[in-house]
Amino acid sequence: MKTVLVRIDDRLIHGQVVVGWVRSNDVTCILVVDDKIAKDKVQCSLLRMATPVGVKAEILTLEDAVEKIKADAFKGENVMILARGPQTILDLINRGIEIPSVNIGNVRSMEGRNELVRHVYATPDEVKLWQELDKKNVKMSAQILPDQPKADLNGALKNMG
Repeated sequence: MKTVLVRIDDRLIHGQVVVGWVRSNDVTCILVVDDKIAKDKVQCSLLRMATPVGVKAEILTLEDAVEKIKADAFKGENVMILARGPQTILDLINRGIEIPSVNIGNVRSMEGRNELVRHVYATPDEVKLWQELDKKNVKMSAQILPDQPKADLNGALKNMG
């Protein structure tokens, strides 16, 4: 397994992921890691329908994803790991999965969330999760599409004080 991209995007598999990131990174397998979604047959079906032809979609719980990654179940695949938020990435790292960098797509604005960088909003508790990833030396950049500029989330967190 070659992890070609780890992305946080609260919409998971959608047009920007498919058109922009899958193609530009030669992704052959999208691994969605989300306990709630993995247990929802309708959501799993919808995500699989959004996956481009010729690309596999695996929608797994955190524990199943860790088990399969460690067992090299994706041997020979160019894998994109996709999660809805920073907690999942932190949990993967804490369970021994190496993640040196994270691309952040869209973490929407909601009540109680403040903007960290363009298109990335967080509650105070979520800021702590992003800071924990920063402490683990995970390079984090927000970027909607590959041809657009990156925003340095690590730097934004450090500037918060």
